[in-house]
This record gives sequence, structure tokens and C-alpha cells, in this order.
Amino acid sequence: MEAVRLARMLPNYDPFAQAKGCHIDLDKVEEAFTFLENEIKQIDGSTPGEPFPFQPWQMSIVFNLYGWYRLDGTRRYRKCFIYVPKKNGKSAFTAALILLELKLSKEEWGEIYSAASAQKQTRNVFKHVKGMVQLNERLGENLQIYGGNVGGVKSIVNNETNTVYQCLAADADTVDGAHPTMNVIDELHRHKNGELADVLQKSTAGRMSPLTIITTTADYDRPSDCNALVLYSRRVCENKGDSTKPGYAPEFLPVLYETVPQKYKDDPLYWTRPSVWKACNPNFDVTIKESDFAEMVAEALEMPGKLNSFLRLHLNIVTGQADTWLDMAAWDRCEDRLPIESFYGCECFAGLDLASVSDITAYSLAFRGVDGGIDLFVWQWLPIEVARVKERALSIPFEEWGKSGHIKLTEGDFIDYDQVVADILEINKQFNVKAVHCDSWNAASAYNTLTKAGVNVQSFRQGFISMNWPTKKTEQLIKAGRLRHGGNPCLRWQFSNVAVSQDSAENIKPDKKKSEQKIDGAVASIMAIAGWWPFQEEPELEEPCLLFI
Repeated sequence: MEAVRLARMLPNYDPFAQAKGCHIDLDKVEEAFTFLENEIKQIDGSTPGEPFPFQPWQMSIVFNLYGWYRLDGTRRYRKCFIYVPKKNGKSAFTAALILLELKLSKEEWGEIYSAASAQKQTRNVFKHVKGMVQLNERLGENLQIYGGNVGGVKSIVNNETNTVYQCLAADADTVDGAHPTMNVIDELHRHKNGELADVLQKSTAGRMSPLTIITTTADYDRPSDCNALVLYSRRVCENKGDSTKPGYAPEFLPVLYETVPQKYKDDPLYWTRPSVWKACNPNFDVTIKESDFAEMVAEALEMPGKLNSFLRLHLNIVTGQADTWLDMAAWDRCEDRLPIESFYGCECFAGLDLASVSDITAYSLAFRGVDGGIDLFVWQWLPIEVARVKERALSIPFEEWGKSGHIKLTEGDFIDYDQVVADILEINKQFNVKAVHCDSWNAASAYNTLTKAGVNVQSFRQGFISMNWPTKKTEQLIKAGRLRHGGNPCLRWQFSNVAVSQDSAENIKPDKKKSEQKIDGAVASIMAIAGWWPFQEEPELEEPCLLFI
């Protein structure tokens, strides 16, 4: 019964639910536990050299990874995703798992890799492995530390099995020819893309009992391999053994310590409660103290600019970027919108953010609703070859968005301005477009072509004076739940990317240089919304177009 309790300790996951054809080997569990408890020492903290204080949640992971086996005698779990906030001892724990594999694996000529997004982070894991070896003479008897380099990287070799452990930075080219028995991918949210993790995992093919462990804290709110893996892990937790439904993955061990997303959305102060801090930080009061949390919360309450970092790094709440402008939970509450046919013939204002020849162009229409809100429709264009490059580099699903109609992928690797203009003119035929606001920089040709076609194109500067009021108005509409956008995922991504600059008079504007990713659709939308509130503190609005359904 104790074994069952330990196996089931991980949040919202029952390892027995998908265990058909697998069994637990308690002798292997005992072997792993004995090694960790007797051989692994702390290398830092207040008691270096003392036995490592493994916590129950960590031993539950070890139990499942080293206790479950398939009928052929190979390990059940081939991939483990550890999603735990910062300061919960991930690096030291994975270092112990690396040593466990390095010492206990019977497979000859094994290859173990730890990989991170930067040399500093991967050196941190290696530092723990090396320190644990140096603090235990028994480990050092047949583990050779190469303080120099083997193959250009730091390494530790088991002279009995010829298994080598090496640390890598996030460059897929460095693992050409690798054939790992174990991979540890550290802080996935920091990787520019998932290419290295993918290459390392696929390179395990042919190994008898390979294992890939991926650790991370929460990512920003953006399309990424990290966020996709979190969603996949939740589906695995929800699947209770039905092989016909999503999430059936007996070989995948999800370890999710996170704040319940919906509770945070429903209660904006949910994050200030000690019970919440403890629930998603399994090393609470071990490696991170309640007093530390109290100080960080007090700071975030006084300085809202620090809130997103606290939520993301310490509560595993997916947020916008560190300098984010919007609360995306408020954005998500604005999805409901009437179909576009309901607006045929209605007055609207447009915003056009025309890209350079190889980037996103966005065209937005803003309709004034009877409730004082805005109904927003956005069209975007991107060369398909550029989309493919960006998708590989940044894991942004442009091709998926193209298939769903949320962005138009044009042929080649340069934007076809003539096609964009033709599309805009076709769009405008259905509506009473009062004016198209456009940044005239880089848009002279399209500006002139649209004007000659009878479109009222108005130059719209991107400085503080022009952008301040519509930017603030857009934010007000979103917070009030009155900017209806229809749930466009490409537009959501762009609004989540927006960082703003502020001048000494507290005027704000979207800042493309500060924003980590593209914001073209957001800028076009703000310019469109500006048509309804042109530079007024308390605008007197025109009578909106009334819709009768």
C-alpha cells in the first residue's frame, strides 16, 4: 500500500490508469532509492556534504521512472515532463538522476546528455553532477571527471560501462551522431525552439530503455513547444486509460505543479494566498521559504511591472512577456462576436500596418457597437517561405493559422503588395469604410494605389501624440469586455506580444523594438479604433451602426 501511495503522489495523475501490460519491480525501486539515499550529497546550501534531502514528490518521480517495466523488461516511461516553479531544486534533482543512470544502467557505451538554452545553465547542471561525485569517494572510484574537454564539452565517464555524460548548449548541430540512453532537457521555456529536444529524443531510437526528462517553469503566453507540452501533459493526466481518446500515452510521465489557470482567471487575487504558493511549490519551506513568497507578493502588489515574472516563475501561471501591456485573461473574455455578414454596409474605420517586403502586413476594421464597444475584424498576409522559416525557428504555427484562414500565406518569400491592395479593395466593397489609417512610412506605393482607387487613406503617425489615446482606449475596452475579436489566435498572439513605451507625460504607445515578437495586427487594430475616438479625452461619439439580426 505504501508503494501505491508513493506512485500516486504526483498531482492529478494516476500511473495505474494507463498501466496495461506493465508491472512494478520493487527490487529496482529499492536499488534506486538505496543509491540516492546513500550516495548523493548536497553540494551547496547550509549543509554541503550531508545526504541530499530528497522530498516525497521527488521520490515519487524516481519510483515511477525506475519502478515500472514493460513485459519485455524494458522501462515503461520513456519521457518525463517536470513542470515545477523556480527554486524547487530542479537542477540538483536532475543531477542526481543523471548519476543514478550513470551508475546503475547496465547498458554498455551509453550516452547521457544534459542540454540547456545557454552555456551558463547547462554548466549549472554539470556543476551539481561533478560536485556530487567529488563529495563521495565511492562514486569517484570508477567515475572519471574530465575537467578539460571530450569532444569539446565537459564530461564524466563511467570506466566500467564506458558510459559518458556530457553537457550541451541549445544547438542541434552539436548532437550530430549522438545516440543517447538518457537526455535531460533543462528549462525548455528558455529554448528558442524545440529543435534540440526533438533531435535528442529522436536520437534515442534503437536504445534498449531510453529516457528523456524535460524540466521547465512556465513559458510566456505564446505558441511554443513548452506550452504545447503542458497542454499535452494535462490531456495525459485526464485520460484514465482509454486508448481511443486524446492523452493516452503509457510511456509519458507528466509532473505538473501549477496554479489552476481558471481559478486565477476567476479570482485576480488568488495568487496572494499562502495556500496557493504551497500547492504548486513542492519544495515549499525546504528550498524556498514562505517569507520569501510574502516579500515577492508585497513587491508585486506595489510594483505591478513585477507581477508577471512572479506569476510565471513562482506559480507556473502562463503570462504575457515581462513587459506585457495586457491581461490576456481579460482578452480571452472578449471572444464573442457576431459573424462578419452582420456588419455588411455598416460604417467602420480601418487600420493598415504595411510590412517590409518579408514580414506581416495587417488590415483591421473596427465597427462601433450599440453598447459603446468595438467589433474587430483583422486580415493578415505573410509570405509562405518566411512563415516556414519563422515556424521552424520560433514554433509559431503560421501554416496552421493559414489553413484556418486567420492569416493569408502568399507565394514566395516577399510580400506581394499588389495582391494585398487588391484584397483590401475587395474587402472594402462590403462595408462603409470611413477612413483607412496608415503609417505612411514604407507604404507610399500602397498609399497611392488605394487613394487612386477612391479610398480615404489618412497618414497616422506612430508617435506618442497619435498613439496614446487609442492605445489607452483599446486597453479600456478590453478590460471592460467590450472589444469583441472572435478568438482569432494569430491576433491574440500579437496582442500578447505588445510591450508599450511611456514618455514623461505618461503617454503610451506600442513599441515594436521592446516587444519580443510581432505586433502588426495589434498596431493595425489600434489605428482602426482611433477612428472612433480621435484625440479626445471624453469623446462625443457618432451614432453607431445599429444591427438587426
